[in-house]
Amino acid sequence: MTKRTKANPPKITAAEWEVLDVLWERGPVSASQVATSLKSRTGWSLGAVRTFLTRLLNKDIVRILDDEPINRYEAVYDRETFVHWESHGFLEKYFDGTFHLMLASYLKHENVPPEEIARLKRLLEAQEKGGES
Repeated sequence: MTKRTKANPPKITAAEWEVLDVLWERGPVSASQVATSLKSRTGWSLGAVRTFLTRLLNKDIVRILDDEPINRYEAVYDRETFVHWESHGFLEKYFDGTFHLMLASYLKHENVPPEEIARLKRLLEAQEKGGES
C-alpha cells in the first residue's frame, strides 16, 4: 500500500468522491449498497459503481473486507484527512501555499456574515494559544 501524505495525496475524481462519501457516511457496505445510495442522485448502475470502487482499490484508498460472503468496501482514510489533503493542494495551487492570501481573496469578493467573522476570530485566537476551537 502506498503511504499517503499531504505531499503525496491521492488524486481522485468527483465521481470517486461521491463513492467515498457513501463509504464515509455508511461505513463498510457492499457495491450494491453503494449503488443504491447513489442511484437517485447520480443514476449510476451497479457496474459503474464497481468501476469506481475498483479505481479506488487500485489507488489504495478503499479496501475490501472479505469476512462475509459478499465483499464490503470501506475507506482507508477518513473524510477529514481527504479534506485536509484537498485544501492543502488548493492553497498550494492557487495561493502559493499561503492561507492569508486565500482568506483575503475570499473576504474581498464575498459577503461574509458577522457571525462567521466572529467564528473565524475565535479560531485564530485559539490557534495563537496553541489550542483548537
